[in-house]
Order: sequence, then structure tokens, then C-alpha cells
Amino acid sequence: MKKRICIYSEKWQLNGGVEKYILNNLQYMDTTANEYFILVSQIETNEYSSFLEDKNVKLIPVLDHIINNPVKRTFNTILNIKAVLKKYRFDTIEFNISNGVSLIYAYLAKIVDIDRRIVHSHNSYITDNHLNGKLKLFAHYFFKFIFRNMATDFVACSDKAAEWMFTSKKIRDGQVIYLKNGVDTSKFAFCEEERKSIREKYNLQNKLVVGNIGRMHSQKNQIFLLKIFKALTKKHPEFTLLLIGEGYLFDYLNSIVKKEKMEKKVLFVKNTNQVRGFLSAMDVFVLPSIYEGFPIVGVEAQANGLPCVFSERMTKEVCINENTIQLKLEDDIERWVTFIVNYAGKRIEIPSRLKKFFDIQKTAKEYELFLLK
Repeated sequence: MKKRICIYSEKWQLNGGVEKYILNNLQYMDTTANEYFILVSQIETNEYSSFLEDKNVKLIPVLDHIINNPVKRTFNTILNIKAVLKKYRFDTIEFNISNGVSLIYAYLAKIVDIDRRIVHSHNSYITDNHLNGKLKLFAHYFFKFIFRNMATDFVACSDKAAEWMFTSKKIRDGQVIYLKNGVDTSKFAFCEEERKSIREKYNLQNKLVVGNIGRMHSQKNQIFLLKIFKALTKKHPEFTLLLIGEGYLFDYLNSIVKKEKMEKKVLFVKNTNQVRGFLSAMDVFVLPSIYEGFPIVGVEAQANGLPCVFSERMTKEVCINENTIQLKLEDDIERWVTFIVNYAGKRIEIPSRLKKFFDIQKTAKEYELFLLK
């Protein structure tokens, strides 16, 4: 008898981290032997519809309209998700979540008698530098405590993601399982031809390119990256900054660039399907995030052989290759500048460790077997 397996993600949007994780795994999973569903609060893109149809995976929205306010969206999801869970009667459901409030979904799944309820943590913090953020932080810890035992399985993408979502006792007792965020290492491998093509198209010849890929969001900290880059170009005018992505800070970041008269030095590119080409065109990848569960883009950059400079706010596990380093956000900006200059251009071949532990064919099989357990 086929099992009915559901994978939950809050939103279904273009190039989201959790969405990328789910899609990467599905690509290498056998979805014919069992029934697979993806349950989301709301659908914001139809970009992946053909892929899901080919894999015979059904996409189910909890809400029939888009709610941009995250608090209202969560509240409405809580009100409506129970009916959806009751209707479909899944055998297993995996909740891919970022904060403790979402643990209530495991409680609601328990009420409708879903036997296996997996909570999978993909985050390590939330922004708390304003009143709204502090309230969210309080809600996270409150719900984390109240619904700490509603799941049957506890999963995290890193040590920091586990500490964020689960109690220290569960971690200490070995109840938390760690599943790696894998990537198709061959898909992101360095390509000289694509490097030349991208650099010619965007007039980057004879430039050293600092790159960043991610949502234009306070979490990703591109504002801080622009401060670093301003200091960098004062002494090293040969550098160009390449920012790839979209988000609510897109216009604001552009305004900073114009204000600082860096238009000729900073290049914005919206979401692209040429990730390997852009990674190949870069000389150093910088990700100064304020928090991350485990950044898949960091693995992609290292699969390209790029030297990487990460913030210390993310797990140490992200440093897979020897040409990577983590710096504190509190460090002097000149320290960031020094390491960017020293690391730029020091690309390496993909090491066996990355292929062994982070190749998607291996990690997807581990994920599939876990869901079917």
C-alpha cells in the first residue's frame, strides 16, 4: 500500500531556500512508489509547476490568496491548516519551518491523527532590532516550549538550527537528526566558457568580482556588504560588486549605491537561472548574513571552487573547502576588506569532501529513506 507523504513549506516562492531544498531532493527521489504532496501556506510562483507534474507531486495551498504580512499569514494558516490535514489524511508530514510558532502545526497534525510528524528546522534566529522583532522572538520561545513534544521526529540542517528550534535536552539526548543540504555539484562546477561570457556581457573584464546571491532582505545583510565594498574600493578600485537577487530591500540598496556614487562599481542582477555562470564569473563570494540555518548558496559557491567569506553567525559546518573563512560582524570593516583582497581569485578544484558529503544524489537518498522510515 502506498504511503501518503506530505512536505510542508510556509511559502512557495521563486528561489526560496526551503523551496530549493525540497526541489533539489525531489529531483533525485523516486516519487512513483508512494504519493507525495507539498503543502504550503500560499503559492507565489508557478515556476516549478511542470517539474512537480513530471514528478507526480501535488502542490496544495492552505490559503486561496496571498497575504504579505507574515503575522497575518501565519494566523490565517493556523486557522485553516487543520481542515486541509484532515481532508488529505497523510501518513507522514514533514514541517520545514523557521521559527517556534510553526510548531503549532505539529500539534494540529497530532489532533487529526497523523502518525508521523516531522519538524525540520531551517533557521537559527530572527531579526530582533525593533519592537516587532522582539515580539516575534518572544513568540518563538513561548511556542517552542509549549509545543516542544508535538513532533515524533526532530530534524535540523545544522547545529545552530537545532539549538534554535529544539530544547537542549532533546539535542543532548540524541533525539535530533541532522540532514545535510546537498547540491548537484556537477551543476555548479566552474565553467571557463560561462565565466568569459558573463564577464563580457557585463563588462567585467580585468575586474575582480565580489559576489553575493540571496534575497534582498535584512537577514542577508547586503547593507553591511555595501559598507565593506565602499571601504574596499577606496584602496582597491579594481573590484566590482555583483549582487544577485530580489526582495523588499532592492530599491533601498540601489538608493545607497546612488548616494555613495558607486553605480559604476556595483551591478544588480535580478533572479537568474544562470547561477553557475555568475558564480564562475566571480572571484570571491561574500555572505555576511545575520543568521542562517545552513545556506545552500554557500555550498553552491564552494561547489564552484570559489573562495568564500562567511559571517560567524552561521554554523561552522558551512566551511567545507579550505579556501573559506568566517568573520565576526562585529569585526572592523578593514578586517573584512583584508580577507576579501587576500582570498580573491584563489579558486580551487572541488574537493572530495564536498562531493562525498554534500552531493545531492547522496543527500537526497538519505532524505528519501528518512521520510519512508
